[in-house]
Amino acid sequence: MRDSRIPRFKNFLVTSCLSWIILFLTGLIALSRTDIPIQIYTFRADPGIKIGYPSGWIVQETEMGVVVQERNDADTAGLILFLIPLDEGMTSEQLSEHMISLLREGAYPDFTPIRREPHPEVSEIHTLDATLTADGLPFKVHTWCLADEETGVGIFSGFYAPSYRYDYFNAQELLTSCMAPLFR
Repeated sequence: MRDSRIPRFKNFLVTSCLSWIILFLTGLIALSRTDIPIQIYTFRADPGIKIGYPSGWIVQETEMGVVVQERNDADTAGLILFLIPLDEGMTSEQLSEHMISLLREGAYPDFTPIRREPHPEVSEIHTLDATLTADGLPFKVHTWCLADEETGVGIFSGFYAPSYRYDYFNAQELLTSCMAPLFR
């Protein structure tokens, strides 16, 4: 069952006071030095919602958002972006804590936060660096959480990769590329 607040997400993106985030994210993409071309994915469940993802990666839409992976292997890198109905008054930091609990209760009981802090340029975004084990392999994770009280919708986006491959990617750049189409 789809939460009735999710369709209002598109309206939130257009009318929200977060317009300066658009400039920030667009600026980061313009300054980006990645050699990974970015494609746009349009949600089947709501065609007004779009995200960016690296060309050639596999996109799977879920009830809550999308999971994008390099390939279907255990040691793959990937991006996630979930749209989450928020409890009244929930902050970005509380959304991050909520997601940690869900991940620990689900498939990643060893999900271990390493660093939690506001995004260096956009204080409304709460960042989290963590580790976890999946399919017997150690992974590193970098996430962004953004809660909007006005619409009651939160965004949880993250980049993950096996620990031995994580530093080959620019997690900030990939998350910026993923989220920027949401704010266009």
